[in-house]
Amino acid sequence: MSTKIFSEIQISNINLENTFYSFCYPNNLAYKFDKNGDELYYPPIILEKKSVNYNVVEGLDRVNYLKSLGEPKINAFIITNATPVELFRMGIFYTQTYKSLNLIEKSIIIDKLISLFKQDERTTANEYLPIIKEKPAVNLVKSLLELNKLSDTIKKYIVEQRFTLSFAKSFCNFTFEEQELIYKWIEKLKLGVNEVKYFLESLNFLSGRDSTCVKNILNGDLFTELLSNNTESINSLKKKFQEVFLKLRFPDYKAHTDKIKNLIKSFKLEPNWKILPPKNLEGDGIDLIFHIKNEAEYAMVLNKLKVIYDNHSIENLFKLL
Repeated sequence: MSTKIFSEIQISNINLENTFYSFCYPNNLAYKFDKNGDELYYPPIILEKKSVNYNVVEGLDRVNYLKSLGEPKINAFIITNATPVELFRMGIFYTQTYKSLNLIEKSIIIDKLISLFKQDERTTANEYLPIIKEKPAVNLVKSLLELNKLSDTIKKYIVEQRFTLSFAKSFCNFTFEEQELIYKWIEKLKLGVNEVKYFLESLNFLSGRDSTCVKNILNGDLFTELLSNNTESINSLKKKFQEVFLKLRFPDYKAHTDKIKNLIKSFKLEPNWKILPPKNLEGDGIDLIFHIKNEAEYAMVLNKLKVIYDNHSIENLFKLL
């Protein structure tokens, strides 16, 4: 049976190299400390008692922070006679008494349970996902494990922005090197969530269509020229960025859109009637806008639509979309 005692421990007696139980991410989290004058208030750490020193079960970041301040001691709960998996479980519960776990911390926990503590996926799903405030599902275990494919830069970005798991997984299709290149653009253009989604979708589309890697796409002349541009505003660069993708995705984009505009122009619509193709030609269907003032104009709209349909103009328009 495990035992727990509370004590003040010399930091020099703690093995700070051992990260076996650690899942805190990012590791530099000094915000956990509250200051009152010169005094520091923080949750005591949990230590595993070894023969000659202590291993940190929970609170490695706090030990390192206090050590950096020159503090010689730290408050701790010392655990003896507990198995490694019991200690790890204890650390998971304890952390959540003073903070919420972020997505990357959850992925680290799941990875360690399977790779270090030899728990199978079903046991991990049923016993541990509820502990970290998730529904017990093997598919969720698999999804969280996928986040190990993320670079450190993207992991920090996901934590900072508090992205969902499904959105975080969209970065997993790219290599570490590609993720770093992608983040350069996200940072330079201050891309929002929807803009990042379009960015990633476009890269996946181009790499698949052209059988090339993302690195070759983003290192192309069109992108490197923009990346080195430090004179134009972010909005101007964003517009050019989108234009580059349109040019790459649709090499004949301008000629094609001109053909669509000319076809719609041939319908000879009234000035306040509009037929709008999807933005950037990406999406389903078209929008019809008819502003009418009376019953007679309503009849005119119906007649115009019938004429357009009968001469196959709408059919030709959909063929171009």
